[in-house]
Amino acid sequence: MNAVVCVHSDLLREHISVYRHREFGIPAEDDKVGTGEPVGMVRHTRRAVLGSLAAVGLAGCAGRLGGDGDAERTTETSERTLSTVPETLSVMNDVGPVSVTGEERSDIQIELTRRGDPTRIERLNFSVQRDGSSVSLVGETDDEGLIQNDAGLLLAITVRLPTSVAVERVETVVGDVTVTGVGGSPTVESTTSELTVRSVDGFVSAQTTTGDVTIRDVGGVDSVAATGGNLALDVPSLRSDSSVAATAGDVELAVAPELDATVSADTDTGDVTVTELPLTVTEETVGAEASGTLGGDDYRLEVETNAGAIELRSLSG
Repeated sequence: MNAVVCVHSDLLREHISVYRHREFGIPAEDDKVGTGEPVGMVRHTRRAVLGSLAAVGLAGCAGRLGGDGDAERTTETSERTLSTVPETLSVMNDVGPVSVTGEERSDIQIELTRRGDPTRIERLNFSVQRDGSSVSLVGETDDEGLIQNDAGLLLAITVRLPTSVAVERVETVVGDVTVTGVGGSPTVESTTSELTVRSVDGFVSAQTTTGDVTIRDVGGVDSVAATGGNLALDVPSLRSDSSVAATAGDVELAVAPELDATVSADTDTGDVTVTELPLTVTEETVGAEASGTLGGDDYRLEVETNAGAIELRSLSG
């Protein structure tokens, strides 16, 4: 039995509704799959709502992934192609995982996989929303059964797009996020899932409430945070003061030795290990810390975890 956390649907829907009204605002959709009312919104950031969703989750219940094992399930797969390529793209999905991959191509291919109770699967909606040179791909549902896991509803979004398109945001509420080989400097967020970013030339920001974060082979890092999960990332460069923080989890950083930054690392209940970097480690009665300056001191890189170990090593090592 796979245990998951399910939250009270009314509370979660209220948080999402309040947040949408407060933070979103774009023209109405120009394309939609599924049923229900138009979405007509853009999520500029989900950081403000992540903490609220996590707090609601603590008052939730234990459920089984997919709900009733005897319930009938159906899977539908469809494809969409956007011939007019935007300058920027964002993907927001409330009801499943998202994968975005940059390729040598001239259009954007979208594969949608919808799964669930055949009497309710049509409640999984997908829309393409345009705002000038920007496009947002949005997956959502108004079916409370998804949140309560009694219908096993899922909408997986897979996007393949030209590397010339700058990816701005990729967000999920329930579902892993994978971003590979895209252009731009994406912000990647999830409430209850893992985040993986690889082979991105720009700077990456990432945040998840519950799940691991992996960032490798990128141009640089802005800020990365996980409430419950491990962090593993490359830090080749910074463009501002940055933080890498885990509430409960290990942190492993491969840092460029020429990084223009003063580094400070601190853990409340674990060890700090430094390999081939000019940082000084100080063991404390409980926990440890490390500090030092690398290639310059224009920026600060703060690394911390409340419960876990920190490993800092040379990116070139």
